[in-house]
Amino acid sequence: MMKRCIHIALAILLSVPAFAQHQDVFFELLSEAKSSDTQLTISQHEQVLRENEKLAKNLCFALDEIDANQTIFHIANLHQNKPWASYYLAREAALNGNAETACQFLRKHLESTQRFPRSTIRSCDDFKSITNSKAWNTLWANDFYKNAELRYETACNYFENADYTWALDEINALIEDFPTRHTYYALKAKIFLAQEQYNPALWNIEKALEGSARNAEYYLISAQTLAKLNRKNKAISALESAEKLNPYQSNAIKLDVELSWQLGNTKRTINKAENYLRYFDDTKVQYMLADAKNVQGDYTDAIRLMNKVLEKDQSQPAYFVVRADAFRGTRLWQNAMKDYSMALDLEPNQPEVYIHFGICRFESGDRDGACYLWKRALHYKHPEANQYLYEWCE
Repeated sequence: MMKRCIHIALAILLSVPAFAQHQDVFFELLSEAKSSDTQLTISQHEQVLRENEKLAKNLCFALDEIDANQTIFHIANLHQNKPWASYYLAREAALNGNAETACQFLRKHLESTQRFPRSTIRSCDDFKSITNSKAWNTLWANDFYKNAELRYETACNYFENADYTWALDEINALIEDFPTRHTYYALKAKIFLAQEQYNPALWNIEKALEGSARNAEYYLISAQTLAKLNRKNKAISALESAEKLNPYQSNAIKLDVELSWQLGNTKRTINKAENYLRYFDDTKVQYMLADAKNVQGDYTDAIRLMNKVLEKDQSQPAYFVVRADAFRGTRLWQNAMKDYSMALDLEPNQPEVYIHFGICRFESGDRDGACYLWKRALHYKHPEANQYLYEWCE
């Protein structure tokens, strides 16, 4: 087993392609597309997108989720000979009313093993104008999909609709017929993960990785499962493998931030969170970064971050606590006390907050107020409350 793991690790390291350096381009363009109503301009990155097919493909997939059609078609035209691009070129031709060209591109796409599900293609609105054409009907008269593929697609549809029992029945039958197909085990792992059955999820995703050790999505599923099982260090290791294979998964980076923060790895939390926040406005990541900044003693940065967080969301007591801790670190006692008070309004059972609130009261000259708060901490069983009361209160 150890020897096999070493071989897999070496394979990943040796296969890290040059596209990893273009991660910034991917997130910059995706962020711009999400935050603007105007058409995305990619001219300054066109050469990079032409040279780096994996970057181009992943960007098209991501932009497709936010309906950035014109940009997708532009990128796809840079890779006309690739089956994944032919799907988007087919959509472009269909929108222009050219059924023959659209179906020619679709045929090329359907003859590839890496094709979109039939249901995705046939339900795409871009093809509506040609679905009554002779070319469209002739295209689908061909048997591009085998029975097992259609059954697998049915299982995927059940999963997407949260019909997990039906999805499991379908995928179990497929595994019985085809016990070596890693895609089936990966889907089964996702089903179990959604059902919060983490041990069987882990077993199945490990089985999938045995069949395909260079699949970035499988490592991400493994990381998500390991995180749920509280095996955080192994989850981070899986995320590192996922990022080496595909650095364009923003959800993998966000999970890395969360796990690093939970482990108290301040340096890694700050590095990953700052990189993520360059492109995405995410309240939870800002909060975790601010908390890590507090640990590092960068209180001014923590206050700046938490100001942004609390402008958007004042429902979480932890958000007020982190900013209060930063204020306390800069000796701004009144500001800290105001935030601690807000946090306790939302959640009274926070013994650590009573301790820190009491310290601020004491430092601002209110010994009686501090003693009251430390008694509250004692009520909520803080282990150091008695020490504060003994040392500073009558």
